[in-house]
Amino acid sequence: MTYNFVLAVLVILSIHFVYSVEQDAYSLLFTDNKDVFLNKPIHFQYPLPKWLRGSLVRTGPAMFGMGKRNFTHAFDGFGKIYNWKFYGNGSTSFSQDFLRSETYNVSGEIKDIANFLTFESVSPPFPLDRREISVLNGFDNTNVNVYRLFNQEKQSYEYITLTDAWKVYQFEPTSIDTIGEIDPPNPRGTYIGFIDTMSSAHPVPEHNSSYHFTFLTSVSLIPKVKSRLSVIRMKSAFDRELVAQWEVDKAPYMHSFSVTPRYVILFAAAYYTNIGKMLKYANAYEGLEWFPSEKATIYVVEIKTGNVHTIQTENGFPSHHVNAYEDNNKIIMDVTMFKDPAYSKIYELETLRLPTKRQNAQYTPSEIKRYSINLNATNVTVTTFSPNSIFPFINNFDFPCINEMYRHRKYCYIYGVATKRDNKLFSSTALVKKDVCGTNQDSAFALDNHYPVDMWFIPTPNSTREDDGILLTPVLDGDKRQSYLLMLDANTMAPINRAYLPSLVPFTMHGRFFSDLI
Repeated sequence: MTYNFVLAVLVILSIHFVYSVEQDAYSLLFTDNKDVFLNKPIHFQYPLPKWLRGSLVRTGPAMFGMGKRNFTHAFDGFGKIYNWKFYGNGSTSFSQDFLRSETYNVSGEIKDIANFLTFESVSPPFPLDRREISVLNGFDNTNVNVYRLFNQEKQSYEYITLTDAWKVYQFEPTSIDTIGEIDPPNPRGTYIGFIDTMSSAHPVPEHNSSYHFTFLTSVSLIPKVKSRLSVIRMKSAFDRELVAQWEVDKAPYMHSFSVTPRYVILFAAAYYTNIGKMLKYANAYEGLEWFPSEKATIYVVEIKTGNVHTIQTENGFPSHHVNAYEDNNKIIMDVTMFKDPAYSKIYELETLRLPTKRQNAQYTPSEIKRYSINLNATNVTVTTFSPNSIFPFINNFDFPCINEMYRHRKYCYIYGVATKRDNKLFSSTALVKKDVCGTNQDSAFALDNHYPVDMWFIPTPNSTREDDGILLTPVLDGDKRQSYLLMLDANTMAPINRAYLPSLVPFTMHGRFFSDLI
């Protein structure tokens, strides 16, 4: 009997729930945590690997209202930054503080949620005269991801928090002090009649470069003038360079994208910005329109020339691009796909906090899909992966991560978070390892009444095996009503260590490990 088979049996046996206990515990992920502190020691159960040194930095929503007004969607909570420091001598510490964005600061001053664009509405709603102001102010609460960019001129790293907007915030990661907002000049210049609304919370490194790529969606406000998409090179937190720009009939919403050594690939679902509705409702969700019967469009941008190839494919909403690489004149691109963008309704706070409503919510998990793009034939083939009877949820995950040493090249393993693993409850969560090379290495880990978020892969130094490393993720222990940092063996998905935290950590979106940051 193999070790993976034993793990599989344990996972399947752990699917029996006491509903009221786990549901009440799960809702803790979406309650306020106003704690702020720096470098509190935490203690793992067992000695840490001697090579483990650096900082895990994450962000996510941690406070869901101000004064008498509340957010209605989890994605809108005031952002908080977390830092777990591994000092390389067996000791660790934990820090947390709010991102001192303009949204956060002004809201605190006026004891009300300030007028900035939100993903969904606030309660009670803004009066009509404040809604247009919110849209014009745009997104400011950058609570989705953290990243760092290397400034070649200064020969130093710049750390930023991001959401799906052009503006970012710079912060100092060791002290978690907010430095300030950065609204970089648009490299295409300033044009009257456009709103530069959407960008990506997931920049992607340029192959063999210290630079990164992102995109920008510019929505036209002038009748008969088309909107525009741009691929942008991020040269620092402040400096942007135009790679390509083209016109589109309608401005799509996109969250992430893919990059290979020669191409940037955007997947534009038939999910488009409607400025009129956005102004009316003062939130992004109701200002976006879904056209299920239309095709999605894949834009393949040549990095060297800026030429754009356009290919249509089946519609669906891409949540997160995993990785992409070039293989025999084809681009291979893996994406976690939802059937439509309605999946985000499950993250409405009333649903998340009420056990019965959460249990009865209509929700279909995402599925990992592979897109094989043939530029010579200008077509794309879409495939799914074989099911696994031991882990029936293995292909239905989101929040993917990989061994970043395999970025831009052929790889075999994706790690992700599978919700609704029992096919009943959204909160029934497993951490998965998906083998996309077909070598029978699928695996998973789950514990009843324990609720993890997305993982980060840290490779073992000098190893030549792709899955040789550890995975780190914050977890809520529903029995103890405490959070802990979990360490998994990335090969077997077996838990190898954990450290309970001095403060309950709400749902966090994304993060990264920086091996040279203490």
